[in-house]
Amino acid sequence: MLDKEWFKWLFGGLGASIAVALAVALLSWIISLFWKKQHQKEPSINISNHGKENTGIALNDTSLNNSPVGNIIYKFYGNIYGNIYFGFDNKNGDKKRFKGVGSGMMYGEIDSNIKNEQTISSETVGLCLQKAEQGDSESQFCLGGCYWTGIGLEKNSVKAVEWWSRAAEQGYIPAQYNLGCCYIYGTGIEQNSQKAFEWFDRSAQAGFAPAQHSLGMCYKLGEGVVADSHMAFELFRESAKQGCALAQTALGMCYSFGDGVEKNDAEAIEWFLKSAEHGDAGGQSLLGICYYYGIGVVKNGNKAFEWTKKAAEQDDPLAQYHVGASYREGTGVPQDKEKAFEWYLKSAEQGLDVAQYTVGVCYYEGEGVEKNLFSGFAWVKKAAEQGHAEAEYNTGVNYHNGNGVEQNVDEGHKWIIKSAEHGFLLAQVGLVTAFSLGIGVDENKEVAFEWCRKAAAQGHVESQNDLGAMFYNGTGVTRDLSEAVKWYQRAAERGFAMAQFSLGDCYDNGDGVATDAVEAARWYLAAAKQGHIEAQYRIACCYEEGHGVEKDMTQAIEWYRKAANQGFPQAVEDLSRLEPK
Repeated sequence: MLDKEWFKWLFGGLGASIAVALAVALLSWIISLFWKKQHQKEPSINISNHGKENTGIALNDTSLNNSPVGNIIYKFYGNIYGNIYFGFDNKNGDKKRFKGVGSGMMYGEIDSNIKNEQTISSETVGLCLQKAEQGDSESQFCLGGCYWTGIGLEKNSVKAVEWWSRAAEQGYIPAQYNLGCCYIYGTGIEQNSQKAFEWFDRSAQAGFAPAQHSLGMCYKLGEGVVADSHMAFELFRESAKQGCALAQTALGMCYSFGDGVEKNDAEAIEWFLKSAEHGDAGGQSLLGICYYYGIGVVKNGNKAFEWTKKAAEQDDPLAQYHVGASYREGTGVPQDKEKAFEWYLKSAEQGLDVAQYTVGVCYYEGEGVEKNLFSGFAWVKKAAEQGHAEAEYNTGVNYHNGNGVEQNVDEGHKWIIKSAEHGFLLAQVGLVTAFSLGIGVDENKEVAFEWCRKAAAQGHVESQNDLGAMFYNGTGVTRDLSEAVKWYQRAAERGFAMAQFSLGDCYDNGDGVATDAVEAARWYLAAAKQGHIEAQYRIACCYEEGHGVEKDMTQAIEWYRKAANQGFPQAVEDLSRLEPK
């Protein structure tokens, strides 16, 4: 069992951690999203002409990745293979008419009504069915569309797949692509990545832009084929050149992340702009994000708001979050915390974890909405349940403190452990203290060491120093002086006074490193200048004895005095010995 009062001291409440938490989340947040969006159970419908409308997107890691929402981008915009396609095109891009229907009304009526989600006459559907059964591939394709959308026929994805399969086997290119989508999503037919790849490949070889993009996704994610980022890039590029907006977005991500191609922010921005101008929400959102954070372009709040607002109005959750952030900060738009909350809430209701967490914070703090601890806890927990590390941490803290939820110390401990396992630094550092001292948990030096090692690996300077001390003393790990020196060095070079003193001591005594009086004096002096009391005494001794520095009694007396003024007993004695009575 964990002690409630200890957790209040060690971890603090939500309010105390909000500033740090938001900073960390916002700094690891723009690129966890683009490559790993959850698979949609059913692809959405996209009406388009060959070469004019598009499909999914995907990418990996880099300059956007280092931005505040890098993680989210990777997660959110990936795994979209494409949208079901409707449209009949000839080589010139003009719509064909059904054979035998001189007025072209069959195609025109079905196409326009699919676009407008209206009904079509039973006579038109009957004629389409007749021609489909006679083997006309266009009619088979169109009939599949009627079954898919439920326009003119009862919605039936299995029958849609059956008719698209007939058309695909005859070489009807859009049907081949649609069949690939159904296989990749497992809609209307059993999921089969290998078959999805094969149908995308057949359609892509005919130059069909949506299929080229989806085939690129297969190569990117290793679905039905060995993953190959460069091949994915090449396919995205071919599709993007034909005007496929989602491929343009994917291509921009490749350039931004240096994935399959050399990193080039200027190229990334160019392709994001093309995609955005074609109306793709992903491209608009990413372009706005680049302007928001100044990635590849001069930071511009007005343009950031303009583009993210366009995407937000298309229900893009990441864009909605950034519109909320713009209103909250007054970036590119007058500050309005109530509107900020409204946009955060829109995003949160679509399941974006960072938005859910932010909505929870707003409820806890009463920012843009009436304060409500219970609503705050509920939203923070929603984000935690999606694996949002900071939300996990604060869910744990609030369970421990009974803040917006009935107190449950064991449940709180579980969530803090989850947060630490997901890399949240505050959780890891807190667990080092907990397990080292046995505060609220059973003392376990080995477990403390492991959490310290993880925090140190993230660059937490205090943990780097502590890890050095653990190696030096053999606390929770076999004693290893060379490892101790390595970690002391890392923390010392970053200006951590205690590590500087310890490193000086190692050089002075030859612990884990060759004895070096000059290096010892150098590190003692660095720590002494920061007020480290024992380092002040040691450097005073060095100046008095000429140990690693030129002998200088004036300096020796000065440093003895500084240490003495802080109450170091030996310094008081030595100062009394050296100063004239």
